[in-house]
Amino acid sequence: MLKKIVDLLGGEINLESQVGVGTTFDFELNLFKGTKEVITEKPKMYSDDILIGKNILVVEDNKINQMVTKKMLEKKEVICQIIDNGEDAVELLSKENNFDLVLMDVHLPGINGTIATQKIREFDIKKPIIALTAISLNENREMLLSFGMTDVITKPFEPENFYRIIALNLS
Repeated sequence: MLKKIVDLLGGEINLESQVGVGTTFDFELNLFKGTKEVITEKPKMYSDDILIGKNILVVEDNKINQMVTKKMLEKKEVICQIIDNGEDAVELLSKENNFDLVLMDVHLPGINGTIATQKIREFDIKKPIIALTAISLNENREMLLSFGMTDVITKPFEPENFYRIIALNLS
């Protein structure tokens, strides 16, 4: 296995062995120093207590995703209401302001989640709206934020990340 990896990287592997003494493997790789600095951030910590009793609107058209999201939120004592399209979400939010946060699926029938978010931002610029998407986070985060979304959660949900992003946007 090691030989395959070294070969793939264009290196050489050497072996020295002496009976009764042991065996030594060494390898040499010609690697180039990258120019891009990689910065890693530790995720901010949160307390589950911030989720208890919060009122969240879930805008999701897929029945299975609705059920999964609702169960995950109720597990943390969150009150949630589900709407299955962008038009109804815009209409509800324009009349009621009792939601602490919106979880907005990006791909919805009728107007999609990005257009619905833009319409909501015309009358509410403060409410956190978190995009729910199966799209790769690295490729599309900035695009989704440009529509007025506050943050992004990718599907399938990783529970710890799901709760952390919601909690951070509620604080």
